[in-house]
Amino acid sequence: MSLRDEFVKNGYVVVEDFIPHSVLEKIKLELLQLIKLMFQQESTALLKDLDFNDSSNLDEAFLKLREFNPQLTSKIYAASKKLPSIAQFVTSDAHLELARKLIGSKNVAFSERGWGLRIDYPNDVKYATPLHQDIHTQLGSTDGIVIWIPLTDVKYDMGPLVFYPKSDNLGILKVKKIDIDSKSTDLEIEINPAVLAEYNELQPEVKAGTAVVINYLLLHKSGSNFSNKCRWSILSRWFNFEDKVAISRGWHGGIQEGFRFEDVYPEFKL
Repeated sequence: MSLRDEFVKNGYVVVEDFIPHSVLEKIKLELLQLIKLMFQQESTALLKDLDFNDSSNLDEAFLKLREFNPQLTSKIYAASKKLPSIAQFVTSDAHLELARKLIGSKNVAFSERGWGLRIDYPNDVKYATPLHQDIHTQLGSTDGIVIWIPLTDVKYDMGPLVFYPKSDNLGILKVKKIDIDSKSTDLEIEINPAVLAEYNELQPEVKAGTAVVINYLLLHKSGSNFSNKCRWSILSRWFNFEDKVAISRGWHGGIQEGFRFEDVYPEFKL
């Protein structure tokens, strides 16, 4: 079975060794340099006992900065989109060719606000993303993919991505707006628990550099990180320019551009 056929059948694929470790190393070292600069700005005393030329110290340095001042880690997160290594990473030829292969079209679009670094803190549920479909936030097309790649090995206790194979066959699910203490979404999908139970839940451990690719319509959610380490990953999103729904809506921007799912797809609002 081809990679494309596997993706169409299951709504996801896992591509091992998709990104060389040398590329991941470059990204981690650039992130460490950002943390070092922040330490130098705030307190040189915090620099001792940390080797910023060793990528294995990324987690320790980041959590130390968070302990000192959580607002500073938010600045690191925001600055990460300005790092050349991450920008080159998500727009690489490897990403483009994988997107074309899985979407089944040469006319693919890169979601310009749908990419970036994700950092999931240990034992932090505030930023966890509940069960959802990416179409609810990525409004450009109904035919799109999410490429999720961890920078470090993700064991079960670190909360790998949770997803439900073949659930993309349900199509776009209706949503309602809710008041929830979450930084990730204020939309809740409508799905009968009995219907969800018809689909197997997968949460595979993933090696650094492996690509987990899911369909925009596949049901998925954040795993719970119960470890003492951050879960570092980079996401990018791509969609099909040739999708008729996308064409009719003018390849609409997503929520990052200020648009709302219920305005672009009003027929799916509860």
